[in-house]
Amino acid sequence: MDAITKDIGPFTPLPQGVLDFLEHYHKGGTGDEHCSSCNAACCSQGGFALLENVVLIHKAYERGLLKRKDYDYTPDLSFGDFVFTYFDVRTYSAGESDIVLFHMRNLDFGNRIIGLPDEGSYWETRAKLFEETKGLNRGCVFLSEKTGKVPSEDDNTERGCILHVPESPDHLTAKPIDCLLFTCTDAPRHYKKPHAAETRQWMQLLAESFPNSIDRLKEMLSASKK
Repeated sequence: MDAITKDIGPFTPLPQGVLDFLEHYHKGGTGDEHCSSCNAACCSQGGFALLENVVLIHKAYERGLLKRKDYDYTPDLSFGDFVFTYFDVRTYSAGESDIVLFHMRNLDFGNRIIGLPDEGSYWETRAKLFEETKGLNRGCVFLSEKTGKVPSEDDNTERGCILHVPESPDHLTAKPIDCLLFTCTDAPRHYKKPHAAETRQWMQLLAESFPNSIDRLKEMLSASKK
């Protein structure tokens, strides 16, 4: 991971409002030592990335820095093709603003990418699909290796996010920003779930802190076709 730090940094500090929200949300949660000793089961249904994260992920991809133990990323993809290969892209209304979010796709047991239909609530659709097809989902496409058939029962604590760098907790890096929100409550694998009001506040904060993401994405997709 040091190579990603060196080759796509330096990274921009996160806005203070985002840092304050993360600090408040993490109060009472488990510490970093629990994350480092966990099996990354939470990454079987991960968070989302911002456009800023995706730009850095694609930069790492272009420089050959995205490497897993059990999967080879498709080579030579343009920015647009990379985005729609490895992310489910959705737009959301956040207060008076709209924002585009990039949900990392997952791999199945045969290294096939799992994409979700654009209908209903993304989170509810994903949860229902993986509940009805137990054993299909083997974790985020940006994990170092697949999870086991039952992620919560997997004891591989060496697995982790290949996008994480030391700067990730307080800087804008390739690591998806919504994954920074994640914490456990009183014990490892007891996942804390944000209340509806917290989710609305988080989305609105991101939309205000990183404005015009929909228009910026359109411009980047257009440029990538040239």
